[in-house]
Amino acid sequence: DLALLKAFCKILLDTERLHKQVFDYDFIINNTDGFDEFIAELDKTNLEELIAQTGVSSKEVHQAAELLINNNK
Repeated sequence: DLALLKAFCKILLDTERLHKQVFDYDFIINNTDGFDEFIAELDKTNLEELIAQTGVSSKEVHQAAELLINNNK
C-alpha cells in the first residue's frame, strides 16, 4: 500500500530531523537518484491523511515505524 509506505517514510524523515540518524546517507548518495525530490514530495504530505488512507491505526503505523527506526541494519 503506497500510503502506508509513504507514512513510514514521513515518520522516518521526521525522526531524522529530530537529530536521530535514520538514513544511510552514504548509501543514498552513492546508489540512488531523486532523493531530494522524494523528500520535497514527502514534505507536502500530511501524515495523518496518509495514515487514514491505509486503514491501519495510527498507533500501529507508528509502532511499525519504530521497528524500522530502531533496526541497525
